[in-house]
Amino acid sequence: SMLGGEPLIVPSLGACSGEAGVPSTDAGQACAILAVPLSVAGEIQGGLALFYPQQRSFSAEDVELGLTLVDQAALAIANAQLRDRIEQMAAQTERSRLARDLHDAVTQTLFSASLIAEVLPATWAADQEEGRQLLKELRQLSRGAMAEMRTLLLELRPAALVEASLG
Repeated sequence: SMLGGEPLIVPSLGACSGEAGVPSTDAGQACAILAVPLSVAGEIQGGLALFYPQQRSFSAEDVELGLTLVDQAALAIANAQLRDRIEQMAAQTERSRLARDLHDAVTQTLFSASLIAEVLPATWAADQEEGRQLLKELRQLSRGAMAEMRTLLLELRPAALVEASLG
């Protein structure tokens, strides 16, 4: 049977002898069918059915032609699935690279802010105008780090949502 991976050969349908309930095609009622299972990666995904308007006997070449057509369709399906997986992997790789870059940027910004915070008390005691300038830089660095962190979180969120189970 087709579910078992074998072709289904029906050389004569009841319609040709006047019975009702036989499949019809755009060209009329089918009198013979050759159906071949379509499997991708060892799993049956569907099949190819060839309908013939007259009763006929099917040769090994007919079956081989059906198998060849199905093999081509299975190859096209497998290639499309592979392309999808490659695109998903490329998107994940790009997301990871961007997250790494943003993480590095946030780390550098926070490191700069901590250096300024360390020297600020001594600078303020020596020169308040220079201390105000350092406070202004510290505020800008903090805002920049927050903006970079938001971007990082937004970039990481889609991956977390895709991988999370609804349960």
